[in-house]
Amino acid sequence: MKNMFAKNTHVLYMIILLSLGFILYNYYEYTTAELHLKSGKPIINVYHYVSSDYGFQDIEVPQKGRILEQVEENFTEYISNNNLTNVELKIATKPNRWDDLEHRRWEYEYMEMPDNK
Repeated sequence: MKNMFAKNTHVLYMIILLSLGFILYNYYEYTTAELHLKSGKPIINVYHYVSSDYGFQDIEVPQKGRILEQVEENFTEYISNNNLTNVELKIATKPNRWDDLEHRRWEYEYMEMPDNK
């Protein structure tokens, strides 16, 4: 009888510990998400690009798989389809303090987006 009680107590302790672990994990996830939002750090980075003639606009969203190479391919297609010369791709987003300034996107010259986005 004593052995059965000890087994049940161990099971009860395991359930309590697992429940406590689950609660602590969810609390941690919630508080870090709140701190992330309060810090002003973007959850998803969106980088805007524009051609020097303002005829082309595109975006890069790395977290969603929309990468710089796709923007560059679309820009090359834009130049080809319109028989353009002397048109350059520019970045229309300024870096924020969390951006990796070593990334190739920052090699593009900054240019303001047109007013009629």
